[in-house]
Amino acid sequence: MTGKKITVLNPRGAAPPIRMVPMASRLDTLDGKTIYIVSMNFPRTNSFFEEIQKLLAGRYPEARWILRVKTGTYFHNDPELWEEIKEKGDGAILGVGQLDTCAPSVVIYCSILEQLGVPTAPVITEAFPELTRTYAYK
Repeated sequence: MTGKKITVLNPRGAAPPIRMVPMASRLDTLDGKTIYIVSMNFPRTNSFFEEIQKLLAGRYPEARWILRVKTGTYFHNDPELWEEIKEKGDGAILGVGQLDTCAPSVVIYCSILEQLGVPTAPVITEAFPELTRTYAYK
């Protein structure tokens, strides 16, 4: 095999550069604002968000609280819903990130909305704080 050249690739690979996503401007008040509450369509979480909607509507009656369930599973993007929220909403609450795959999905969808100029608040269980921080950083 003399004279032949072999190229060997590094098996570790290289992580892509981190691109910071700036947060959307935060709301000064909820008065007169429309806030979407988005369930990630994980089993048995929709009733949790129905209760959250009732609680927030009672505590902040000047705001409009719209409960929506994202189409598909938490693995599937829902660009039509994100566009609706951008057009008609002033902010969004997304969740529940309660498993090791669901929590990163919540972070991704919040990031998409933040890039569209919609301030978001993720709801993620306490079980995955480090995973959530790491995924948000990536």
